Amino acid sequence: MIKHAAAAERIWFQRFWAGLDESECDGYSRRDEGTFAVADDESLTDVIAEFERASQRSREIASRFDLDDTKDNPREGKVSMRWTLLAMIEEFARHAGHGDILREQIDKPTPTAEPVKRRPYRTQGDPNPA
Repeated sequence: MIKHAAAAERIWFQRFWAGLDESECDGYSRRDEGTFAVADDESLTDVIAEFERASQRSREIASRFDLDDTKDNPREGKVSMRWTLLAMIEEFARHAGHGDILREQIDKPTPTAEPVKRRPYRTQGDPNPA
């Protein structure tokens, strides 16, 4: 999912807002399933670094625009920088939720396994922080 997030950064900021050609982007930037592909020789550290580079470049590109600047997008219609930033927050939140579901499924105890002991979530006003 981190690989996909890096590609989403490139698609929206490098390709769409900066108008770069695919060959000018710093990594995969097509809108297809390839955004999830991690090469056999890539480590988690590599993928995280790739996301950080793409995010930094997105921030540099976004800083050239006002929040209410708009561009026509063939799929979405006229979109503003504000809309794009909110769409990225939504995209990342959705995938973070997917990651949470996967973690819960992985941690789910099996009939022969002991349950995974996790620190409980704190609630607002909890007098006993974990």
